Amino acid sequence: MPAKKASSVKAQSSDMNTVWMWVYAVGMVVAGVAGGLGFSNNILNLVLLLAAVLVGLFYFDPDEVGQFGLRVLVLFFAKEGLGLVPALGTFITGFFSGWVFFLWPVVLAMALRFFWHKRLAPLF
Repeated sequence: MPAKKASSVKAQSSDMNTVWMWVYAVGMVVAGVAGGLGFSNNILNLVLLLAAVLVGLFYFDPDEVGQFGLRVLVLFFAKEGLGLVPALGTFITGFFSGWVFFLWPVVLAMALRFFWHKRLAPLF
């Protein structure tokens, strides 16, 4: 009996990991398209922010915050560089801006979780 319970817990964890993967993928697409079209709505921004924080807390491994943060930083500089090239247009620049808007809270949530697990949790 205990073996079935352990496999059930692992299956539930895997299911939640799949859910967070889809929240991340849909959030990236919605943020990119909304940024590319120049669509701004307070409710959409709050939903994307909440999704990004939850994905950062529950989907990504907090030990990879350095590598993931560096990738987001490179994407930020690429977005700024794209703004200097008028031939690319506003859609591509806005698309990258939407991605950066979605990914910064993910990195901040990952950093929060990293410092909680590595620095604060051992104190309690």
